[in-house]
Amino acid sequence: MLGVANELVVNTDGLTAVDLFSGAGGSTRGLTDAGFNVIGAIEHDEAAANTLSYNHPDVKVETDDIVQVSPKGFRQQLGLDRYELTLLTACPPCQGFSSLGLRDADDKRNALINQVWRFAEEPGNTSGCPARVPNLGPCPARDRASASGLASGNKSACNRTRPHLTSTFLRRGT
Repeated sequence: MLGVANELVVNTDGLTAVDLFSGAGGSTRGLTDAGFNVIGAIEHDEAAANTLSYNHPDVKVETDDIVQVSPKGFRQQLGLDRYELTLLTACPPCQGFSSLGLRDADDKRNALINQVWRFAEEPGNTSGCPARVPNLGPCPARDRASASGLASGNKSACNRTRPHLTSTFLRRGT
């Protein structure tokens, strides 16, 4: 009789990740534990960025406002060529459109979700995973990005028809 493996073995050699809106590094830690080489993160909050840097000293942490960061420039700063980034993960502020927040349509942070799409559209990113947030309410910026399938071409977005969930999106290189 053949034995059943208790653990799934996955080859993670060469898997790279960048963490946007990284906070203190929870996603970075999970990805690292899963075998990814998290090479870069963007976090504007100084205390969170300091914690991330302390716990993950090999991760290049950009602390400028993400709106001011060039996706191509950041990729080049990390020493990545096109198609070398395996995963882009992001946890943009959701307080303005989540039931866990105030659902304030005028919350200026709502527009930050557009930065995720701006980085995802940088040629060479292969896949991405935004945070999963329960009971999302209407968010025009998020809904526009989802409805466009992250823009045009061969990109796809799961969740174009379910605006109350933020889910994984996959992207093939262009």
